[in-house]
Amino acid sequence: MPCVRSFPRPWPVQRGPLPTAPYLPQAPPNSAPRRRNCELDVNLRTQIVTLRETAQWSYEEIHKKFPDLTLSTIKITCLRSHVRHKEETLRRSGCPKERDENDRQKILQKIREEPRATYDDLPSEISNKCKKDSIARLLCAEGLKKWRVMKRPYLIAETAAQSLAWADKYSGYTKEDFDRVFCFDECTIGRGIGLRPESFFIAPKDQRVLAAKKIIIFQS
Repeated sequence: MPCVRSFPRPWPVQRGPLPTAPYLPQAPPNSAPRRRNCELDVNLRTQIVTLRETAQWSYEEIHKKFPDLTLSTIKITCLRSHVRHKEETLRRSGCPKERDENDRQKILQKIREEPRATYDDLPSEISNKCKKDSIARLLCAEGLKKWRVMKRPYLIAETAAQSLAWADKYSGYTKEDFDRVFCFDECTIGRGIGLRPESFFIAPKDQRVLAAKKIIIFQS
């Protein structure tokens, strides 16, 4: 049998990360770089206006100090400094309102005359200039919102006896006599109301004042 010569196996080489140069952290910049096409902050506006008005620098000298800003930006910042309050950004005017003061008065007058009016009835008062959501925001700013109508007392046996006695007492009245009388009734005997709850623009605390008992007022 032939002799086979065996060679010793080399020891495994340990693998690891390659040696690199030590990482030196960089110092953070003094101020973050300004983004392109964005408005100036209050501090930068104050520096530009101070150099222009107090130090009497020219626009070109200010541009050399702030090369990232265009010359037109520096000029507009100096010219609008008297309009801004403490160099703060002016508030934008926004979209013009669709309704005016006359429309507001019409809506409020409609609610005073007809407290049970719905939001669907109000746009027609101002020729449909705005939608229901816009009218709802207007009424919310005025402190007006929909309230559930309080339940009036139903006609019971005791109230029915009082109503019958009142009818017997004034049974001899003619039409001319009743024309001189204002009657306020609080019993729920209306037909066609159904079970659907009603709501109007009168708070519950004010509804109690309107729900007065039966009163008879004779004209003089």
